[in-house]
Amino acid sequence: MVEIISLILIIIENSIPLSITHGVIASAYITYLTSKREMKSIFLSFFVMLLISLQGCSIFENIIFIIIYSVIFHIIFLFFEFRKGNMPIIAVLQSIIWFIFQRKVFSLKIFLIIYSLYLVLDIIYVILRRRYSYIIRGVTK
Repeated sequence: MVEIISLILIIIENSIPLSITHGVIASAYITYLTSKREMKSIFLSFFVMLLISLQGCSIFENIIFIIIYSVIFHIIFLFFEFRKGNMPIIAVLQSIIWFIFQRKVFSLKIFLIIYSLYLVLDIIYVILRRRYSYIIRGVTK
């Protein structure tokens, strides 16, 4: 269910002509997939890359972005867990990587907007991950 909703949001995000939020939902979802460490996550990451490529960016550039982004966050998740306490640090790293990938001139206002979006999306993914892990294990609150 999380996958379907995220993919629909990525399609909507790519349809909006605003360049400020381009890739935020997709990269937050890839961070979530990387933290899961499942084989299905690799295929979903490349599917997200194809969805991003539909907007007109080069496929090669998106492949490089997905690989670099996934490797960076795989290394980060060796030291940090994907939980609420680590979200400010992870959101800062996501925002920096977003600025590098989008080739934007640094602006504090844009940085705070992107940081806030990442923080909210990551916390939502943490809550959903915890909720679905309880359902899968059969634990109820």
